[in-house]
Amino acid sequence: EERDRLLPLLEKEEKETQDRERVYSEELDAYEGNLVTKIAQEIQEGYIISRVGSLTVHRLGRIKTDLDTYHSELAIYPVGFDSTRVYFAPGETAKKGGPMVKRCIYRCQIVQDLELGRPLFVVTVNNKSFTSHDATEAWESVCENMAHS
Repeated sequence: EERDRLLPLLEKEEKETQDRERVYSEELDAYEGNLVTKIAQEIQEGYIISRVGSLTVHRLGRIKTDLDTYHSELAIYPVGFDSTRVYFAPGETAKKGGPMVKRCIYRCQIVQDLELGRPLFVVTVNNKSFTSHDATEAWESVCENMAHS
């Protein structure tokens, strides 16, 4: 008798719970779908900001497939790539075992050299830019210059 009285109430409560879960699931799916769509659009346009530690990627850039100079067997060089990183200044040494205190913001970009049809690597630190068609050479210029300043 008590069971017969409670059973419809339990069934009603179970149905209401399932309805709430279904609505919540639909709302979550819509939110995630919109978020995924937004992220996909930003990625297609090359604009997405991501931070990992002291590295911030401001723009992923676009991969050029029409020119062989924008990729190698080991790397791709997306035009428009833009990142910054806070790091110690080259040549900075610890004072009497203490921490290194001088830090710089390094900005790294890959731009398109329209004249030569090659990527141009630009590293900017302390408002001074170093450029080269070779990424390693651009960084070597930074290190050499900063070590002498």
